[in-house]
Amino acid sequence: MTTILGYPDRVTRQKDGTYQWYCEIEVDYYRNRSIYPAIWICGGIALFVLLYGLILSLQFDGGKSMMVVLLCTAVFIAISAVVIRLYGWGTGKTPFEPREMYILTDDFVKSGSGKSAEYIDFKRVREMVIKADYLELIEKHRRKRIYVPAEDMPFVRTFIMGRVPGDAEIRYEQNM
Repeated sequence: MTTILGYPDRVTRQKDGTYQWYCEIEVDYYRNRSIYPAIWICGGIALFVLLYGLILSLQFDGGKSMMVVLLCTAVFIAISAVVIRLYGWGTGKTPFEPREMYILTDDFVKSGSGKSAEYIDFKRVREMVIKADYLELIEKHRRKRIYVPAEDMPFVRTFIMGRVPGDAEIRYEQNM
């Protein structure tokens, strides 16, 4: 069955010899990979702006415009609270189920699409961790999870195991 952007929800061989699918991924993995770094960056920028406003306020008018800095801080805290509530931190709920699209070839696996696409070249894999609902491919400086539907996991696992280097460590782990 074809769903998101023409990607099937099961691993399906395409005319060009690649395999394509999309799969739901763990919400915590999605947050740790994309949302948390963005929030830290935005928080750093906001802290810089607030400190800069404080310095300017004290330097030019002796702190009389401190109310502006405090109001900006209050607005920032209110927006942060809305964002945190929207993404359900602490409740385990999100307004959507995060999904990832995959393309599997003889040389690499691609996840995502467009500018956010990530490629893992099988020749560079140093370690492969096999869990019940995903495979984790670990290179020298990065790691990538490949989520696979349970029905297709044996095929994808065997396909990738046959293409990683012979000296790559392959471990089986149970999900926590």
